[in-house]
Amino acid sequence: MKRTNWIPLVVGVMMLGFAGFVTAVVSAQNTSASATPRPYQVAIVDIAQLIKNHPGFIAKQKELQDYAKTKESD
Repeated sequence: MKRTNWIPLVVGVMMLGFAGFVTAVVSAQNTSASATPRPYQVAIVDIAQLIKNHPGFIAKQKELQDYAKTKESD
C-alpha cells in the first residue's frame, strides 16, 4: 500500500487561506479608509528651507559675509 504525505498539501492549503485572508483585510482597510473623512491633515515641513528664507537669517548671513570680507582685507 502506498503512503501519501499530506503535510505539503495541508501547508499549501493553509498558505492559500492565509493569503486570501490578508488580501481581504487589506482590501477592506483601503475601502473603509477612503470612504471616511480624516479628522486631520498631515504636512511635511522643510526646516532647512524655512531657515534659509527667514529674513533674520539672511540679514545675519550678509552681516557675517561683510565681517569676513573686512577681516580678509585687514
